[in-house]
Amino acid sequence: MDTLLTILVSGAAVGSLYALIAFGYALVFKASHTINLAAGALVVLGGYTAYEIGAHGLGAPFTLSTLCAVALTCAGGWLAYRLIARPLLGATPDAVLVATIGFDLALRSLMTSREKWTLNSLEVGSPWTNSVSLFHHLVAVSDLWIVAIAAVVLAALGAVVTWTRFGLNMRACAEDPEAAQAQGISLRRNLAAVWLIAAALAGLVGVLVGTSPRTLDQSNFTWALRALPAVALGGMDSLRGAVMGGLIVGYAEAVSSAWQPEVLGQGYQLVVPYALMLVVLLVRPQGLLGSREVSRV
Repeated sequence: MDTLLTILVSGAAVGSLYALIAFGYALVFKASHTINLAAGALVVLGGYTAYEIGAHGLGAPFTLSTLCAVALTCAGGWLAYRLIARPLLGATPDAVLVATIGFDLALRSLMTSREKWTLNSLEVGSPWTNSVSLFHHLVAVSDLWIVAIAAVVLAALGAVVTWTRFGLNMRACAEDPEAAQAQGISLRRNLAAVWLIAAALAGLVGVLVGTSPRTLDQSNFTWALRALPAVALGGMDSLRGAVMGGLIVGYAEAVSSAWQPEVLGQGYQLVVPYALMLVVLLVRPQGLLGSREVSRV
């Protein structure tokens, strides 16, 4: 029972973090048919910003430090948009993809210049360092908060995309950019908005992964890389699929981490999501909820 409860809670928390990043990937893909691989650097930037402003730095409350971290990562997303997405508007998706990799490497290289960040594993200063009894078993309070925050954020974004004019404009640009532009919808404004939202989600994840019992360090950029199987599994152009894929990958990691055959060695749980993605894509190349491409010949 203890193992099962741990898997349920930790799997939901990790899956929620992947779902947030994957949602940002899917938003950018729907708008530009490429993904922003600078998300890893923005995850790290968000975590360290919250640390420096929060209890271990300037002493600001956790909520304020989180909002500042999200705001700074939005600025990073805007910079990536101005330097990459906007100049390369109309270029091949591969060109944008490679450019975001360069932006990611440059930003992470800048962050390694601060010795304190490079040599230490830190904690952002959250108020969730304790555990709570759930069905007579201890679980991390931070995991419960991560699930709750991710659920609220994803539900709010889903409502915005589904029921607001911005969401309608975004879907119109994704379906037929030329027709949308003919109706007076700004492609650049729409593209800037989705890059900012994706950056904000990456910054929020950076803060949440730095809460106890997890740590804040330079390797946290790999959270964005491990979210790639989630969005590919769910469907690159499906927001619901991104959330579903994130939860599937989170639970796959939790289960494989709890039951590790010795013959496979340690850390194989990080490979399981990619293997699962490969199996799904062999059966459904568009992902579980992705749209099937139809080409006229």
